[in-house]
Amino acid sequence: MSALNKTPGSVDFQFDIHSGHSEEPFSKTTNDEVAVEEVRDRAKAALASTDIDDRSDDLPFEEPESHQKAREILGRDFISVEAAQRHIRPYTADELEARKVIPYSEEVLRECAGEFALLPTHPLDLPGFQACHPERFVEDPNNPWVGQKQQRKLWSSRVTTVPWLLIRKNPVPDSCSQSQANQEGHLRTKFSKERFVLPCEYADAGLKMFLETRQKLCEGFRIRFAVQTAEGYWVSVGWNGDRLSFYSWRADARENIGSPSARDS
Repeated sequence: MSALNKTPGSVDFQFDIHSGHSEEPFSKTTNDEVAVEEVRDRAKAALASTDIDDRSDDLPFEEPESHQKAREILGRDFISVEAAQRHIRPYTADELEARKVIPYSEEVLRECAGEFALLPTHPLDLPGFQACHPERFVEDPNNPWVGQKQQRKLWSSRVTTVPWLLIRKNPVPDSCSQSQANQEGHLRTKFSKERFVLPCEYADAGLKMFLETRQKLCEGFRIRFAVQTAEGYWVSVGWNGDRLSFYSWRADARENIGSPSARDS
């Protein structure tokens, strides 16, 4: 069955990044392979760039009462600092300090309970997250974020900057079966306290939720970000078994392509 014929609720997507637009598949060349290796090497270097002495392996972290309250409100949809470090990497002392305070009130957490997950983030780009868990990403030399053309990987170098992320577990309500432009307008007008998430933020949340609770973020749907490739297509993602598959897609409406969002406040 082609990717176009998949329906909401389908678990295992087999994505073809070229099926969504008219661009001819790229031929695999030596230069392409070199580009892929350059991205992988850059990701590994980024992970290793933090001075090991500054990491918090041996630093005690006493979970604040606000974290305990968040767990009480959200249950398994709260990912702890300890779990985040265990699944990705230890935080530096400064990173750990920045994650002591959860920037959402109890009132907001109660409002979001059941529909959102809360997690401490890691300041990594998409290749950085892939370097942590390559087994959780679809390996495809034609994938637009791992190489071939220098400009294709520019958007994948964006880094998660917020210390905490309160992200929807499913697409924004009523965002499917809408064009990209309508999805952006829908979020702006109907969900003004929310924003689109970045691909790196989605990878961060998707990995931690799956590794800690076996929940798949937005399972059964394709997700289209408000981020374009150099060719003007839209960065998208979905689950392929137990792996995240990033690809590009047109701006048209599809019944199982929704919007990802997170609370601003």
